[in-house]
Amino acid sequence: MTSTDVSPETSPDISPDISAAEALELNPTAPRPPEETRPLVDGRQTHPLYNDQPMKLGLFGTNCSYGLIMSHAETTYRATWEHTLQVARTAEAIGFEALVPIARWRGFGGTTNFNGNCFETYAWAAGLAQATERIGIFATSHLPTMHPIVAAKAATTIDHISGGRFGLNLVMGWFSPEMEMFDGTQREHDERYTFGQEWLDLVLKLWSEEGSFDHHGDFFNCRGVESYPKPHQAPRPILINAGNSKAGVEFSARNVDVNFASLTTFEEMKAYTDTIRGKAREEHQRDIKTMTYGLVVCRDAEKEAKAAFQHVIDKGDWGAAENVMKIAGMQSQSFNEQIKQFQERFIAGWAGFPIVGNPEQVTEQFAQLKENGMEGMIMGMVDYNEEMKYFDAEVMPLLKQAGLRHWAYSLGLPLGDGSADDDVCGRAAAEPVRCARHRRPRGGPGRGHPGLPAARAHPDPRRRRPPRHGAQRRRGQEVHPRLPDLRGRHPAVPSRFASQYRERYGELPSETVRRSAG
Repeated sequence: MTSTDVSPETSPDISPDISAAEALELNPTAPRPPEETRPLVDGRQTHPLYNDQPMKLGLFGTNCSYGLIMSHAETTYRATWEHTLQVARTAEAIGFEALVPIARWRGFGGTTNFNGNCFETYAWAAGLAQATERIGIFATSHLPTMHPIVAAKAATTIDHISGGRFGLNLVMGWFSPEMEMFDGTQREHDERYTFGQEWLDLVLKLWSEEGSFDHHGDFFNCRGVESYPKPHQAPRPILINAGNSKAGVEFSARNVDVNFASLTTFEEMKAYTDTIRGKAREEHQRDIKTMTYGLVVCRDAEKEAKAAFQHVIDKGDWGAAENVMKIAGMQSQSFNEQIKQFQERFIAGWAGFPIVGNPEQVTEQFAQLKENGMEGMIMGMVDYNEEMKYFDAEVMPLLKQAGLRHWAYSLGLPLGDGSADDDVCGRAAAEPVRCARHRRPRGGPGRGHPGLPAARAHPDPRRRRPPRHGAQRRRGQEVHPRLPDLRGRHPAVPSRFASQYRERYGELPSETVRRSAG
């Protein structure tokens, strides 16, 4: 027997009325220093979702096989650590705010076993937190599968690894076969949110309470609970939730920072976002952001984009889609009204809102999302890594032009004071991933994807070509009707970035214009 082993005969009797620590007469813990008992920084200065970009951007599902498409459509995407790391670094280099994984414990069957090959999200987030510098990293947690004490400690650990860039996606657990894997029965829909509220209340107390405490509730009974250190960011890591049912909306309005909604029309988005924001403000005296998710397919021409989107559906795994719809239709009130009408959306985008078109049309649709209350989007792509390069080269300049993105991240600078140790373009830290400006021409071994147009050179701010707009361009009308005319000029570079910009490009755009005019 080792010195730490205690036989049943020598262990003290512990009454159910007192804790083990009391029965053992353990010495009390001395007061802990501030760095252990409180967060270290204001989360508004560390987490990218708190930045002032008008339209937040992120990726969804890059930890799972097939991402957001239940399809055998051709792609270079693979659910391997090497590939998901490359995708994360590319997203960070472009300036995206968030990486949100899907929590899966088993696949959905069919010929793809959709999402069945999947990295556990807390460990995945910890790895990416260490490997990145600016992008927000989330874990998605099925609350019934992880005890709140373990979740609170894991989240705090990742928050410290990331320097305050961590967030938690709270999921109540709607997939009954998964819940059975944990020897648990599926709770009734609204009871899942009752359970989730107690789960979250305990986590929040662990993140904020000094010393130890007891918790006695309907689902958890804990004695002498404590957790050190506290999260890195104050007041706590960002919380998100995608509940859209009545109980889900109430949970989100009361607790989380961002609610994600899958809606079918822009009109529905406007009504939904007004409702949930009003509920949060009027009933809980707090603010909440609203974002959406879905598949983005962008190509040079509208016809190409629609053909690529249809190709995903034509190559779809209808067996897996049918399994998802059976489960969701019976057990997830968030999907009940949509499930029959939008079967194809499960194939192409996991029932999210699809954005399909040429770069100008994609920009227009992002503008409509913003106009109707959506402050951001986490995207799926058929081929994440390759299509992000095209998105960066063709769509991001138009998003900035339309006022949906601005310069802070276009220069790749970290959140905060605008200083940067790496190349001002923000790509150096992401090597060996290369942006469109720096990478070699497409076509070599392992470069690019045969179904994706070659991304043009990263637009030089001094020589940006006028935006295109399909048929209007063919008629000689070169400027997109909904976007500002940038011919002969470029949006001003904020003064705090001027020195870095001059170092990179030699002169500011305004100086280039004046020199050209002179």
